[in-house]
Amino acid sequence: MAATKQNRIFEPEAPNEQLYTTWYNPLDVVTSVDIMTNPGKWSRYRIQPKSRTLIPSDYDYAIQVVRDGVIHGGMAPLWVKEGTAPMGTAPKLIPEDERPQVHPALDSSLSEAKAAEEIALKAFQTKVAAENAIVIAADIIKRKSDESDKAKGKGK
Repeated sequence: MAATKQNRIFEPEAPNEQLYTTWYNPLDVVTSVDIMTNPGKWSRYRIQPKSRTLIPSDYDYAIQVVRDGVIHGGMAPLWVKEGTAPMGTAPKLIPEDERPQVHPALDSSLSEAKAAEEIALKAFQTKVAAENAIVIAADIIKRKSDESDKAKGKGK
């Protein structure tokens, strides 16, 4: 039976090749994810600190859930997706400015930086309040001294 134009839409032009995604671990610790590859079968993918590994692209969504250019979840939201390609070929790298950003709620380094910023702000506010208290106290002491000098001057 000859394939009609309508049937050819569903025929792949090239054989399906397994694509692999290059993932980079920017952290200073070994990280791993356990992904169910088949019902009841799990595979563990581990990346050493500052290293890369290839993982089948079928599991990208399990590793990171990206919506509107922001990483909202997944098993390894801090990993960096560098590109995707068939095994043995160089991946087309995703430019850094086009990579999704990690949602602040998922990035512990951002939350630690924010906590440090809040502590520094409170310390600054405390310092300013203390300096203001010193200025007010000095003003009160000066007024009392002036009042005392006036009282002594009137009494003479």
